[in-house]
Amino acid sequence: MFRNNFIFTFSNYENESDVGIYKRKRSREVIPCEEIKIASPKSKLIVRNLLDWLKSYKKDDIYDFDSQEGYLHNISIRNNNNNEFMLEIYLHNNDGIDMFIKKIKEFDFANLNIVSVYIQIYKHHHNFRGEFTKIYGSDYLDYHFKKRTISIYPGAFFQTNNDILFEMYNNILDIMNKESNIFMDLYCGVGVMSILSSDFYEKCYGIEINSNSIDMANYNMKKNKLNNIEFICSPVEDIISNLVSNISEKITIFINPPRSGLRKNVINELNKIKKYVNQIVYLSCSEKTLGRDLKLFNYSSKIIKKYNMFLDTGHIETLCVLR
Repeated sequence: MFRNNFIFTFSNYENESDVGIYKRKRSREVIPCEEIKIASPKSKLIVRNLLDWLKSYKKDDIYDFDSQEGYLHNISIRNNNNNEFMLEIYLHNNDGIDMFIKKIKEFDFANLNIVSVYIQIYKHHHNFRGEFTKIYGSDYLDYHFKKRTISIYPGAFFQTNNDILFEMYNNILDIMNKESNIFMDLYCGVGVMSILSSDFYEKCYGIEINSNSIDMANYNMKKNKLNNIEFICSPVEDIISNLVSNISEKITIFINPPRSGLRKNVINELNKIKKYVNQIVYLSCSEKTLGRDLKLFNYSSKIIKKYNMFLDTGHIETLCVLR
């Protein structure tokens, strides 16, 4: 199993250009990309070919932390379930960067099934939610699931293992209570569960703090020609009280929070509307915060399944149902 989104680092350690991941903290030495087990073979081929190509033109201008010269810092490589690729290249803003970007545009992206390439230019530190500029190909990378298409934009969060990803979605759709009128998707990201679930409910609400993700969610809703979803850009804890205050119909809730889990006021508000809740489906990437949160819910709970996202790692996703 390989990550569908991997961030590689360029390094000029001991004046040798290389790409991989840092070998240790506070060192520019990297483990070469070829030795990274959870990076896909094609991703490793892409990043190595790009660096070798730049080296052949003596354009491997990797950012140097001491001299603060150079451009190349990181590259994120994403792939969908059709094995198409999107690149996000992070560049330090130094003199001559326009010419460097012009050179990158000459690379043969199509030959490696790369469908989209973006750059982010930064002065101090890159920001995965910052502004990106497209330099090649499509605006988005598309994932296909059943009859739906989910598009993602650079910097957007998306589950990182395609094989497990679609298994999880199938499992969630199978266990979801579909007798409710309303579906609530908390921490909805780019709107995946709202879009996949929209056929089963009269109204769906998706809430997410990341404005880039909400923009993508609205795009995905329109692309799939849906009109019963409302996506709201807000921290869940800031809007949950208003959202549930008018609930008077049966509701199914899907929760996929960050590693920090749920704020207490979110749980308190969901406890208040228990009589209207048919089911809460909770997908957690942290067993510790899941256990903490379940103690605060006034619902019975059952762990349905655990997903080992990557072998030999502690990355476990836990699927739990509350009633």
